[in-house]
Order: sequence, then structure tokens, then C-alpha cells
Amino acid sequence: MIESVEYGEIIYNGERFKDVKIINQQPHEWIWKKDHTITLDDVKDMLDEVDVIVLGTGQEGLVAVEKEVINACEKKHIHVHIEQTPTAVRLYNELEGHHIIGAIIHSTC
Repeated sequence: MIESVEYGEIIYNGERFKDVKIINQQPHEWIWKKDHTITLDDVKDMLDEVDVIVLGTGQEGLVAVEKEVINACEKKHIHVHIEQTPTAVRLYNELEGHHIIGAIIHSTC
């Protein structure tokens, strides 16, 4: 469960992250591959593991999501939610335990 998110910090099950990538309840620090953009490379390892992906585009929604991400999710029949981080966190927590979820959550911007 994402316990809290503040500008610059996300707490997931007691662990602190600046930006977090979660695959089936396994969190890892997420590091940009392309500045302020979620790319296909960022989600590739999720595509065969999850049935829902939640992307948190920052506090102000300034992170872009490449069209290739959406296309790849559609091709795999994965429902993708793209939301500003506060909404993405609420949605992730609602879905956890009901779906196999992947997420990338950005804490700033």
C-alpha cells in the first residue's frame, strides 16, 4: 500500500522513495530513462506481469507518457490509468489486492 505521498517522497509499505516503480507489490526506486517522460522501456518489464498499470504523472501532471506505452498496454489488454500523482495513489490503493498492478509514481512536478 502507498501510505503517503508528498512532494519529493513516496512511502510504500514503510519504504521511502523519491519516485517508485511497483510490479505486483514489489517496489523499486524508479529512475528516468528520458527526462519527464514515461517511456516504453520504463514499463516493458510490467507488460507480461500485470493486468492494470497506474501511472502517476507528478503532483501537477507534468510528466508525459509516450504513445508507445499506451499502444503496448492496449496490445496486451492491460488497462492503463494515467493520472496526476495524488489521484494515481488513491487509485493504486483501491486496486491493490483486486488486480495484479504495475505502477510508476513520480513524486514531484
